[in-house]
Amino acid sequence: IGIMESQHRKVTYRMKKRGMYWTLAGAETMSRIIVLNYEDSLRELFFGTWREDYEKFISLEEVSAYTIKKRMSKTDKENTSRYQCYPDSKRLSYFRKQ
Repeated sequence: IGIMESQHRKVTYRMKKRGMYWTLAGAETMSRIIVLNYEDSLRELFFGTWREDYEKFISLEEVSAYTIKKRMSKTDKENTSRYQCYPDSKRLSYFRKQ
């Protein structure tokens, strides 16, 4: 219990310092950062492979729907022709097998 109390003190001191107010999501994020720093995992979070993954994701935003459709037709016409798009009230569209 002593270890938990000392860690609890670190978190509460950093969170309440200078009379700060936190939303629940912000407090949870800050506490995770404090724990990652204590476990020496924070450096991996900031300098890990997430940057390359993020760059790939951002590059997808620059691709138009026409380019995606063209690439899909080149890859496998059989698989894409078996699916048809139907409107749904909960979603814009979903795919259903014919």
